Amino acid sequence: GMCGTAVKESGAKFLVMDDTGVGGGVTDRLRELQREEKFPKDCRIVPIQFGASAVRDERFHSIKDELWWATRDAMRLGLLALPAADDLAALALPRGSNLKAQLTAPIYEEDSQSRIRVMDKRVDNREKTRALPRKSPELAPALILGMRVWHTLKHGAEVEPPAKTLTEAVQRER
Repeated sequence: GMCGTAVKESGAKFLVMDDTGVGGGVTDRLRELQREEKFPKDCRIVPIQFGASAVRDERFHSIKDELWWATRDAMRLGLLALPAADDLAALALPRGSNLKAQLTAPIYEEDSQSRIRVMDKRVDNREKTRALPRKSPELAPALILGMRVWHTLKHGAEVEPPAKTLTEAVQRER
């Protein structure tokens, strides 16, 4: 119901969601409501499973890691800027919903094959992740999901794998 209300009020053309676990049931229900004409037909439901294989699986453990990295690169290149504090305050987000904190808290590691794994919340009680917030973030994943659709709309195709180097990323944007 909340998704339907948000889409109707905003006129959104896309609803992108993490389809992993409980999200799969939500996706199924929204599509069912769309068939019953109780959810806007002109809104495309885009499910993404964070645990799915990365496009560049030789470099990333999962699509979630790849999307985090692409968002990181977009910020480093100045293609993405965070909203001003006043704009964030105007959204009246629930207490504890701090986008900047959620975007800067994750850490990453590379395995023996140089594949990147982004850890955005406490994982397996490992020493490396003890300082990370225990609460699962919600705004940062929403942003990285939105990045996927933005890239698709901008380039008219599926998401291109992240650039291997900063120089390659700059050349792509020219």
